[in-house]
Amino acid sequence: MKIALPLDAQLVLYKQNPFTAPKFGIYLIETTPKEVLVRLDAIMTNPMHAILRQNFLEDQIVCDCDEKAQNCFNHICEHYSLLEVIGGCRYLLADNFCKNTCHTLKNGGVEVFKIPSIIKTAEMAIKNFLIGANLAKKISHIRNLS
Repeated sequence: MKIALPLDAQLVLYKQNPFTAPKFGIYLIETTPKEVLVRLDAIMTNPMHAILRQNFLEDQIVCDCDEKAQNCFNHICEHYSLLEVIGGCRYLLADNFCKNTCHTLKNGGVEVFKIPSIIKTAEMAIKNFLIGANLAKKISHIRNLS
């Protein structure tokens, strides 16, 4: 399985809107009966970051788009540029994203998995994803006993 993580210029986990991330790490995850193997397959440059660099608006970086922006056709189309970088991945692991990111990536066959804000490294994001995805597959019903 291939997954993508947004990275900053120093290849550290990027916690803002993935649309504005300088790079993406593409990781391959393979499983055997006894272990899970994770390796960095590629580091890809985000084409939108290469074009806009420092010209992203603060609203874009923090992903604080108002309803008008979220319904804007150009805004929606901008998110499809992510598929040029992470197309072929099954998941994008990200902390901060808008509904357009989820919608456009889903249309391209990529599911967005929310990273908890307390996670600070790519390694921990991947471990959280693997544990969370594994538990989610096995749990069919959660009951509150209190």
